[in-house]
Amino acid sequence: MLRVEKVSAGYGSLRVLWDVSFQVEEGEIVTLIGSNGAGKSTTIKVITGLLRPTSGRVLFDGRDVTHLPPEERVRRGIALVPEGREIFPKMTVLDNLLLGAYTLSNRGEIEERLERVYGIFPRLEERERQLAGTLSGGEQQMLAIARALMAKPRLLILDEPSLGLAPIVVIKVFEIIERLNREGVTILLSAQNVYRALEIASRAYVLESGRITLAGKGRELLANQYVKEAYLGI
Repeated sequence: MLRVEKVSAGYGSLRVLWDVSFQVEEGEIVTLIGSNGAGKSTTIKVITGLLRPTSGRVLFDGRDVTHLPPEERVRRGIALVPEGREIFPKMTVLDNLLLGAYTLSNRGEIEERLERVYGIFPRLEERERQLAGTLSGGEQQMLAIARALMAKPRLLILDEPSLGLAPIVVIKVFEIIERLNREGVTILLSAQNVYRALEIASRAYVLESGRITLAGKGRELLANQYVKEAYLGI
């Protein structure tokens, strides 16, 4: 479904990614792990069109999308849950969700999407008229995921979805990720919660200093001695 081929990218004269290549097959959960500054968020920005690479390309469903704007990638089925959630705090929960459906023109389809996300996140339906900024951190993360789901994504990209959340909420977030995957959504996940992310991953890649240094099945990397020492403190 997604193929990143020899992508290099950065900001001005600062190069962050060096010939990064990996792929995500339909139906998988693929995890990117790495320390802060490794280049995970930069990789996601390239995939979603928020940053243009200096070399390499991004393919989605076999088609080159490297130079397409972000909104066109959303229309093709790529949706992002950004790090830090980035909801609109002075807008209601419902209005945040409707913004996520901006690529849909059919009112019936939008209502259908709302019904689906409310089925996954019933708390959001209870609070649909509440200002998003008054929600708890966990509820805001649920809203960010639900907003992305409103676009009917085939590939859902989550950038650090458990960051700053209480442990019990983190468990819930990963349960939701697994549920969405079972229901047919392909997942690309960047997470600091390395153990849980690798535990649910079909495959995973280790990104260090802007380069892919390890790849394998999620549970294989969980058993890898280097990963244990560098990321799990074992």
